[in-house]
Amino acid sequence: MGAAFRDVWSRDGVTARVYYQSYGGVGVKTLLIDLQSRRRILSTMHGMVNVRFVCNNYAPPDLWCALHSQGFRERYLDALMSQLGVSPGDYACLGTGVDMDDLAVVSEEYRDVWVVAFTTAGVESNALRTGIDRASTYEVDGRFERLGTINVILITNASLTDAAMARAVMTITEAKVARREWWDVVVELRGDGRPKA
Repeated sequence: MGAAFRDVWSRDGVTARVYYQSYGGVGVKTLLIDLQSRRRILSTMHGMVNVRFVCNNYAPPDLWCALHSQGFRERYLDALMSQLGVSPGDYACLGTGVDMDDLAVVSEEYRDVWVVAFTTAGVESNALRTGIDRASTYEVDGRFERLGTINVILITNASLTDAAMARAVMTITEAKVARREWWDVVVELRGDGRPKA
């Protein structure tokens, strides 16, 4: 793993680092969490999978259109992971336009159980509420208009069933909505229901 990195968190052999990489001359940053062995995880991008590595990749606006073209995202991530010695099929990765230098890491413990959340939030265009706000992202032939992400990677030393992982994703979603409301994060909409630029 020749890329520059900074350590973000570690516990019980699980490590998290942000790697500073380049793709086609464009600087990108990848949060890579090494679970030390393959674990069954629930990814909103990949579904239920067995992987050793979990990641969140920051790509700047120069790459956004390409990342939403057919097949590019997989080739891009495989190339970045290869730079770090990680094989295809051994990772699950989210993508974001939020710089990894703005990554938030929060951990909690109760008795012998620990949990840590790695979060990036870009709320300028996607602070919408289901059933209240109109959708602002639209896909046609693999191309997207208006993007934004709030990504949470939750790691724990507890063994969770598939149902418990699904429930955790639901709870995380509820927490994201509650936090946005607490911060009073809203998107000002145009007359057609889309965010104003």
